[in-house]
Amino acid sequence: MMNYFLYSIGNDVRSCEKEEYIPRDATGILKVQNGEVFSKENGEWKKLSMLYAPISDNKDSLPESPIDVASMLINATVTNELPTEKIPLSSLLEQKTWEIPKYNILQLEEIAKHLLLYCETKRKGREDVFSKNHKPQPQ
Repeated sequence: MMNYFLYSIGNDVRSCEKEEYIPRDATGILKVQNGEVFSKENGEWKKLSMLYAPISDNKDSLPESPIDVASMLINATVTNELPTEKIPLSSLLEQKTWEIPKYNILQLEEIAKHLLLYCETKRKGREDVFSKNHKPQPQ
């Protein structure tokens, strides 16, 4: 788990990896360490207590089980509507909307390849190839 510091300069919230990188004029300094949040009080880091446990009602959140995540991707659909403006439609077309798969087989294979590449890279302890700062190294 990544440890980092959060601070504000004016209306901007910024982050850094080491405390010594925080500018002197920074305010609202927080330390995130092993998933816990700390605030500096009188020169000492104090753990902030959670006032409430966050509850996610996000419909786009992923299931806990890997097989359920795969099933969700495989069975994902999108709803399409027939265009109604300026196009004469046949009276035989009673169905105004229909669902189609969100991902075709080739897209699902591409998703699987990306996940496999990510896992293999992480397992080998290499730099995260998906990070913004990644620079390919010749081998």
